Amino acid sequence: PISLVGLLTSWQYRTRRGTSNLSYSLLCMSRSFPVGDAVANRSVFAHQTRAYREGLRKKRLAQGAPDWENLLDKLPVPPVDWVQQIHDRAEGLAEVLDAVNEGRRPLRLGTPCSGFEAPLFALRRLGLQNIEHSFSVDVARHAAAFGRNLRDAEAEFPGPRKRRKENLEGGHLACRAFLGPQEGDLLQLNFRDLPPADVLVAGPPCPPWSHLGQREGSEDERANVFWSCIALVSELANRPGDDALRCFLLENVEGITQVDAHGRRGIDEVKRRLQQAVPRFAVRIMEMNSKDYSLPQNRPRIYILGVRKCLELPGRAVCKPPKHAKSPSLQEWLVPFADVPSSFAEVPDRLLEKKRKWDQRLREADQGIVPGNDWRDFKAASGWKVACADIERDPDKSKFGHFRLDGLIGTITCHFKSWVWIRAERPAENEDQADAAAAAAAAPPEVAALPRVVQRSLMPAEMLALQGFPARDPLLARALRGLSEKDVVLGAGNAMSVPVVGAVLADVLVKTAVGRLDYALEVSDSEEEVQAVADSEEAGGRLPQFPGCGCWLHLRHLPFGPGRRRGERCLHAGAPAGRFLLGRDPRRTPSGLLSEVHSTRGEAPIISRVHAELLPGGRPGEAVLRDLGSTNGSFVLGRGRVSAEDVDGEVLIAGDQVSFGVDPAPWSRPGSAVCDFRFLYVVEMPGQQPDSAGSAQQEQAAAGAESPDRSQQLPSAAEAIAALSPASG
Repeated sequence: PISLVGLLTSWQYRTRRGTSNLSYSLLCMSRSFPVGDAVANRSVFAHQTRAYREGLRKKRLAQGAPDWENLLDKLPVPPVDWVQQIHDRAEGLAEVLDAVNEGRRPLRLGTPCSGFEAPLFALRRLGLQNIEHSFSVDVARHAAAFGRNLRDAEAEFPGPRKRRKENLEGGHLACRAFLGPQEGDLLQLNFRDLPPADVLVAGPPCPPWSHLGQREGSEDERANVFWSCIALVSELANRPGDDALRCFLLENVEGITQVDAHGRRGIDEVKRRLQQAVPRFAVRIMEMNSKDYSLPQNRPRIYILGVRKCLELPGRAVCKPPKHAKSPSLQEWLVPFADVPSSFAEVPDRLLEKKRKWDQRLREADQGIVPGNDWRDFKAASGWKVACADIERDPDKSKFGHFRLDGLIGTITCHFKSWVWIRAERPAENEDQADAAAAAAAAPPEVAALPRVVQRSLMPAEMLALQGFPARDPLLARALRGLSEKDVVLGAGNAMSVPVVGAVLADVLVKTAVGRLDYALEVSDSEEEVQAVADSEEAGGRLPQFPGCGCWLHLRHLPFGPGRRRGERCLHAGAPAGRFLLGRDPRRTPSGLLSEVHSTRGEAPIISRVHAELLPGGRPGEAVLRDLGSTNGSFVLGRGRVSAEDVDGEVLIAGDQVSFGVDPAPWSRPGSAVCDFRFLYVVEMPGQQPDSAGSAQQEQAAAGAESPDRSQQLPSAAEAIAALSPASG
C-alpha cells in the first residue's frame, strides 16, 4: 500500500509540473518506504531525482535543444562594465558588500514573478556572495523550467549554501521554489508557507497597462497578480523581529502611470494599496530606462521602491540612481555574423511582405528620404551604421512601425521578431571582390543598392545579453539547459534589466541600513504610535466642507486674467473622499467639465478628454493636482507645468491659480497677443475666504450694483504673473 501511495503521489507531483513520466513514477515507488526509512533516505532520493532530471535534459539536447553554454561563449565580452559604473557612482558600496559578506547570516532574497531571476544575477554581479535565495514564485512554464534548473545549479556551487543548516535553526525551510501553473499561482498561494526575506523583488504582469494591449487597468483580471504581490509584501513586512521584510522593489511598464481605457491610472491604486499595507515604509516611484544604465536598449520602466523608514540613514535619501555613461552601439554587443547559424538570416513566409516594406524604408533612409515621423530617435536618417525594427509589425499600419537608427534597439519583447541591419564601414582585408559581388547579387532588390549591408534576426542568447544577463556566469548556462529558443525569448522579453535592478539595490544598500544584518530588526509598534497613526487617518477623513453644497473644493473661473475679478462659473468637487476629474468628456468628467465653447471648427482641442484630477491633500486646506498625461498640460501660476510623470502631484492651497491646457508664460511678455483665460481657475477651500478684491466684486455683483472702475487698482496679467514668480520672492 505504501508503494502504491508513492506511485500515485509521484504521478500527481509530476503531472502538476506538466510532465507525467512512468519511469519517474516507478523510481518514486522504489523509494517509497515507511516514514522513518523515507527520512533516512531523503538524500538518496534527491540524488536520484537530480539524476533523472539530468538525463531528461540530455535527452532534450539530443532531440535538438540548443547548447546554451556554447552559444553564450560566442557572445562578445560586453563593451562596458556596468558593475564598475555602479561602484564609481555609489560611494562606499564595496565596504557595504564586504560587511554583508562577512555578516552572521546571509541576505535573504525573495523573487515572486521574476521570471529569469534578474535580481539574483544583479546581486551576484555586484559582488554579494553571502546571499540566500529564500524563495521564488512563478506560474509560467518557461520560468518554472529555468527556476528548477537554477535551484539545482545553486546547490552545486560553493559558498553560503554550506551554512544552510545553520540558517534553519528558526524552523523555516529555506530556498523554496513554487513554480509552474499550479504551485506557482500567486493567487492561490498561502503566503504563510513562504520563508522570510529581507529584500523582495517582483515584476508583476504588465498587460493590464501595456500600450500593446487593451489597457483595461484594474478591470483586467491579470491585475490581481499585482495586488497579490502587495499582499505578499504586507505579510512579509508584518512578521516579527529579524524575519520582517526590509525592502521591496516592484517593476512594471510606464503605462501604469498613464490613464488607462477607463480614465484611471494604475499607479494611483498601487500607492493607495501600499499606504494601507505597509504604512511604515517610505515608497518612491522612479521611471528608469535601460539605455541609461549601460545597455543599448530603449526600455522605459517604472520601479516602485519601498524601504522601512526605521532603516533610513540620516542625511541619506534613496532616490533614482545616477545614469551611466552612454552605452556603445548595438553592433558591439552582437555575435559576429560568421558565427551565427544561417537560420537566423531566413525570413518566415508570413513576414516576407512586411520585410520588403522595411527594406524599402531603409533604402529611402539611406537616400535621405524621411517618411513621416519614423525617424524621431535620431537627427539624420542618412549615414546610419546599424538599424533595427520589429518586422512582425507593418510599417504602414502600426503606430510602433518605425526604425531605430541611433545605435539602440527598441524594447525587447516576447511577441515580435527583432531584425537588425548592419553596414560594415570597410570590406575585410581578406575578402575577395568576387565574393562581395556575389553577396550583393544574392541580397534582396531593395537592399542590393545599400553597400556592405548584412542582416538577420536577433539570437535568443543576444537578447539575454542585451538585458544585462552575465553570459560568463556558469549559473546562467546551467539554468538554461534543456530550454528551447522560444522559452529563452519569452524569458528575455519578460525579464527585468539586470543593470537597472543592480543600480537600484546598490543605492539602497549604500544609503540605508537594509544590509546591516548584525542586529535583529525591531518592527513592533508601541500603543502610542498605533493610536497616533489611527488619529491622523481619522482626521484625514474629516474634510472641511462648504456650507450648502457640501463640497470640499471649488474651482472659480478667472475670465479676466490672474488676480482679477472672479467669474460666476464654478466647478464643484463634491465627493469628500473621492477624486475630482477634469476634462472635456461629459461622460467621464460631468462635474469637472472644461467646455471649449469658443473653439473654432477644425481646431485641435486644447483640453484632453480626461485632463487632470484633484485629490484631498495630506492636511486640511490642501489639495493635490495631478496631470493625467494631457496633451497641452496643466500649469500652476508661479510654479510652472505639472509633470504628468509626477505621481505625487502638485500641492495646492486656497488662492492658487491653475491654467488648464494654456501655457501662461506668454502672458507676462510685453506686446504679447490676446491672452486666453478660458481655462484659468483659482482654488477655493472651505473656511478660507477669497481675496478682498474678489470678495468685494462678488458682493457688488450679488447686490446688482454697478461695479466701480478698478482698472487702476487691479494689476495687469503680466504684473500678476510676475508677482507670483519665484524670482520675485
